[in-house]
Order: sequence, then structure tokens, then C-alpha cells
Amino acid sequence: MEDAVTCAICSELYQKGPKEPLVLPCGHTFCRTCLNKVFSTSLGRPTCPTCRKEMGDLEHLPICFPLLSLSSEYAEFKVLPARVAMERMRLGLMKELEGLREEVRGRRMELQDLARELVSKTRQVSDLENKEVEAPGGLVCKVDNAVEGLSTAVHNACCLEDVLISQDKLDSIKEEQDQALTEEALNIGRRSVLDFDNLYDTMHKKTKETAHTEQELCERGGRGESSIPVLYARLDSQDERLLLDCLARPATTNLSLQLPSEVYLELSAGGRRLGRVYIRLWCHLRRAHQFLALCLGTLGPSYLGAFFSHVAYLKQPKETLCCKEYIRKDGSIGTKELISDLEWGGEYAKNPVRGLVIPLSKNVDEHGFGICTRSQPNGTFHCPFGEVVSGLNVVKLAIRHEPVSEVSISQCGMVVPDITF
Repeated sequence: MEDAVTCAICSELYQKGPKEPLVLPCGHTFCRTCLNKVFSTSLGRPTCPTCRKEMGDLEHLPICFPLLSLSSEYAEFKVLPARVAMERMRLGLMKELEGLREEVRGRRMELQDLARELVSKTRQVSDLENKEVEAPGGLVCKVDNAVEGLSTAVHNACCLEDVLISQDKLDSIKEEQDQALTEEALNIGRRSVLDFDNLYDTMHKKTKETAHTEQELCERGGRGESSIPVLYARLDSQDERLLLDCLARPATTNLSLQLPSEVYLELSAGGRRLGRVYIRLWCHLRRAHQFLALCLGTLGPSYLGAFFSHVAYLKQPKETLCCKEYIRKDGSIGTKELISDLEWGGEYAKNPVRGLVIPLSKNVDEHGFGICTRSQPNGTFHCPFGEVVSGLNVVKLAIRHEPVSEVSISQCGMVVPDITF
């Protein structure tokens, strides 16, 4: 009964207005809102999401009044099936957890800013061989870890009881968060009354023991690929300004900042969030700089709102989820490269390995990228420019979605670089 009176795309109940059921020429029925989205995002003649037959003109599609009447009667029962209630509660908890996670991250950044402000006031160096200063954010990290653990539990919830238990845990985490943030702020406040010379010297000494230099390389899993350096730039405080030193002098002392190299894509389909994919870019390549610009929108266009086009080599070695477009500021679709003289083939070619991010074409008027999910030892990718470090399961979920052209990039951006002491 429920399946008959709900839209197969958005799973919402048919009702008068935007959610009224429209009958396609092929006989399948969907709500007006979902069909509007199909029409607006289709590059050619729109087709039925179920059988792929042409849909015709949206304005002339008839309303299925018997189904609309049946849906109204069904709504009057005022009773939700347990699985529907559980799913709504689970999604609500996921939304709350996401908001809490973002709040924790924001407060952690505030704590880091405060720590940097303390360091900027330091002017002299003295010996403190037997003293340690705890890095800020320890308690916040504990709360953050609790949020991540609960997020996994909510995602895997299989019954209403699991969801209710998760709700109780969420309330407890919120209380712990308030306590942790208050205590952490007090700890940092106490440090402000310490001798700033001592604080500077302690950080200086600890950095000498665990310094990151430009010689530190990313391992490539023993596959024989060329290693990519992780570069750190030295942070300094002079003339009441925070300075980022030239890379010609490697960061070996004091504060250092890892250069931006990690971005993320949030994938969604049919109004449902699939998850985030985190990608480490190989920033010695121009293709990586173009990808970073499209994740941030610094050149105007961005991936925000773009749809994936197809899956190459589906269920075979070299299987790749492909996206051919980006979105301009005016909302139109772009398909051309943004940077000229991009790398291709030769020394840049590598074997297809799961997780690699690749270009789809070497032509300047054909932009596109793909994410590989299956390796092929004897194959070739002409110029991989990054790799997935987390979220490859989200890419596989997108590949399994029917049709894959409904999968979009609902959010994208850059992971804030690490600051080390």
C-alpha cells in the first residue's frame, strides 16, 4: 500500500500541488517535483527514470486522480510503518550529528587561533628542559571521536530500538561537549598568564624532536609509483603579522603549516546524502591545481551542483565513476578545461589502481574526471593527479545507484591544512 501511494524517486506521499502524481506515456508515475528535476537536469530528451523511455512534454502529462485520492485516504490513517519512522528518526539523528561535528570542528579552530595568538606574543627564548605544554584541543578531540563513533552506530541502525538508544547517547555527548569546550578554554586561558618565553622555548624544543621537513614523502602502498612530497611551510610572527615563509627554506622549527593538498566531494542522489569522498591531490601537477580550483570555486566555476555522467568499465577491472561537467556562476554547465597545457601520458602515465583520480580527456574543450574503484595491473591511466584517502565506499554506493546520472556533488571544498608545533 505504502509503495503504491509514494513517489519511487523521493519516497514522499503523493498530495495536491508539487507532489501530485503525473503519469508518463510509458505508464510509470512520479511526483511533479521529481519530474521537474529530471527535466531541468537532462542534457537531451528526458527519459523515464525506470524504463528510460522518452517522457514527452511535462505540461501535458495527466494527473493520476485515483492515485491522488488513494494517497489522501492513506494519509488520514495517521500511522507510520515502523521502518519509515525509524528511517526518519535515523536521518534526523544523522543531521544533528553532522551539525554537532561541524560545531566541534569550528571550536577546535577557535582554540588553534587562540594558541597561535599566544605564540605571536612570544619574544624571547629560555631553557625549560623539564616542562611540557599540552597541545590544545585534546578534550575537543575526545568529543569529536565520540561523535564519529555514534555517527557510525546511527548509520548502521537496523531497528527502532537502536535509533532510540542513539538519541540518548547524542544527548549525553552534547553535555560532554559543553563541558569539554569550557574546560579547554579555561586551560588555554591559564596558559595566557604563563611566561610566554617559556611557552615559546617548549614548542621550539618539541619541534626539533618531531619536525616535519620537505623530505617527508607519501608512501604509495609499495606499488612502485613515484613518491609525492608532503610540504610544510614555516609560520612566523613578526610586526604583529602571521607570516608564511618561502618554501625555499624548509619548515624545521617553530610552527609549520602543511600546504593545501586534500579536498572533499559530498555525493548525493535522489535527495539522499551518500557521504563524503576525501581526495589527496598531487600538487606538483597542473591538473591537481585545476581540480583544487573547481573544488573551491576560486576561478569562478565549481563542482557544486554538478552531476556524474556514467560509469566506465562497469563491474570490470578499471571501473571508474565519471563526471564531465562543472557549474558556472550563472548556473550553466561548463565542459572545457580551465588551465592550459595540462599533463597527459608519457612520464605521467600509471597503472590503474583503485582510488586514483584521473582526467577523462586530453582535449582542452573536454573537461572531466573519474574515480577508479577497481585495479587493472596491465592497464594505463594517462595522468592520475590524486588519490582517495577516505570514502571510496561512497563512490561504490554512487556506482550502484540507478541511474548514476542522478548522483550529484552536493558540497565540495578543501580540508583545512594541519598546523604543527
